[in-house]
Amino acid sequence: MSERILVAEDNESLRAGIVEALTDSGYIVFEASKGGDALRMLECEAIHLVISDIKLGDISGVDVLRKAKEINSETEVILMTAYGTLETALQALQLGAFDYIQKPFDLGHLKHRVETAFRVQKMKGEIEFFKKIQYRLE
Repeated sequence: MSERILVAEDNESLRAGIVEALTDSGYIVFEASKGGDALRMLECEAIHLVISDIKLGDISGVDVLRKAKEINSETEVILMTAYGTLETALQALQLGAFDYIQKPFDLGHLKHRVETAFRVQKMKGEIEFFKKIQYRLE
């Protein structure tokens, strides 16, 4: 598995648990404890999926979402929050978030959402590939 995930979470124990669970599942996992660190990581590394807390202290997870999509629109983003509101969830989804998870959550549920995000990402790539083939044949 070569999928690369960035986990942006300011709670050290939660971040460590997520990183461990995803690493054990075979993913390449990067981590950031602050939003600014996450933005720098997005600029330096090829990241396929971002898992970010909404409240990171220095900047918001929504800002991380915007930057991830600006750098690569194909990057999927899952946002996590303990303080979720319907407005925040809708804003995140309108900006292109793949999912919005309420804390606390089960790591098995998060891993399932990660797997789903990668399956959707793969299907989008296949659709684009076949569109290009069809265009060439016309």
